[in-house]
Amino acid sequence: MKYRDEERIFLPGFDSAATRELSHEFGVPMLAEPHLAFSDHVRREYFFTSLAWDALRRWVARHPRIAKTFAACDPYLPHWYDRAIVEGKALAL
Repeated sequence: MKYRDEERIFLPGFDSAATRELSHEFGVPMLAEPHLAFSDHVRREYFFTSLAWDALRRWVARHPRIAKTFAACDPYLPHWYDRAIVEGKALAL
């Protein structure tokens, strides 16, 4: 357990296919071996390939002022706001 105060959810009935879908949609890499761990960089880059990142990037484009107020809230995804802006501009070309 990483932090004792984090919320947890249990997903009874989730099979391998459902777990893979959740991993893909939210950019949370699955570990083949529980004792292995991905670096922070690998976990972040996996998120940036997810459907959740696409949705966040679109949200930033639609709500730039609100997004900017949360730009500094990035302990797990450093510079997410800047990346969303840059990628959004590149996609608009």
